[in-house]
Amino acid sequence: MKSILLFLILTVTLFASPADSLFVAANALYEKEQYDSAATLYSESLRNHGESSAILFNLGNCSFRLGQIGEAILYTERAARLAPNDKDIRANLEFLRTQITDELPKKESNPIADGIVALHNLLTLKQQLVAIFLLSLLVPLFTWFIVFRRGTVRIWAIYGAGTVLLAVAVLGTSAGIKIKGIESVPMAIILDDQIEAYSEPTGAGELIFTAHEGTKLTVLSSQGTWSQVALPNGVSGFVREKSLGRI
Repeated sequence: MKSILLFLILTVTLFASPADSLFVAANALYEKEQYDSAATLYSESLRNHGESSAILFNLGNCSFRLGQIGEAILYTERAARLAPNDKDIRANLEFLRTQITDELPKKESNPIADGIVALHNLLTLKQQLVAIFLLSLLVPLFTWFIVFRRGTVRIWAIYGAGTVLLAVAVLGTSAGIKIKGIESVPMAIILDDQIEAYSEPTGAGELIFTAHEGTKLTVLSSQGTWSQVALPNGVSGFVREKSLGRI
């Protein structure tokens, strides 16, 4: 399985992206194995066009080729946040996680929970918001049929309105969870070879834990040049903000 993932990340076909001369030029440099120059152009394209899963995916590949595992995971995590169902992005991210020095706890399998998560990620946040807007436009139409029509048409209108309202409620809940996760639960990737987390935001307190490049942390708070972060097992400490890349 690992060899398949390695093949994917080494031979992956570059994503399509909005027509952009910088992106096209970056692709050409990537194919010539000029990864440093390609990454520079991808970054500039990203600044010009905003967040793009295609550009972030390719930046992640460049970083991997340059031996920058932390940055490779950071960019691929950002791409996965924009396109959570993309198989290539997920495959690359799974492979990159095998390159981390720290052994991360494995998630226990739960079919019901996994199914709920799959439905939650079926649409991106942007797609959910568009769907909520379009479905909301149907509510006045169904209301008109309920008020002014009788018989079978009115009954079907009631069913239709109920279905639309249920769909809006489900999509709205899912979208709200995603927005809350993005805004209130920031995540970060370690970019340095190794970091040390202390009990105080000074570097002079008790050493709580050490962690290595590529490990994903939850950011609990920030105090100047220090951030309080937590490992997946909940252990927390203060590290230097400059050592982290915010997802």
